[in-house]
Amino acid sequence: MPQAAADWLAQGANWHGQGPLALQDRLVMVPTRQSGRRLREALANLAAGADQAVFPPRVIVPELLPQVAAAVPASASRLE
Repeated sequence: MPQAAADWLAQGANWHGQGPLALQDRLVMVPTRQSGRRLREALANLAAGADQAVFPPRVIVPELLPQVAAAVPASASRLE
């Protein structure tokens, strides 16, 4: 399952094995810390298969979502 998620993330980033797998602008929520570790491992293996590096996404568990949401600045109004 982590490999399928890694493939999906790489496809969403339009990564074809050239250059690093850059996912640092993504936020991924996983059910447990262990599943987050497995996802990062799958991403590393995917990038290593192409002799590339990976800049992993921010991986959080559900209980951290309120903290992350509070840290996001408010959107600009129409006037701004």
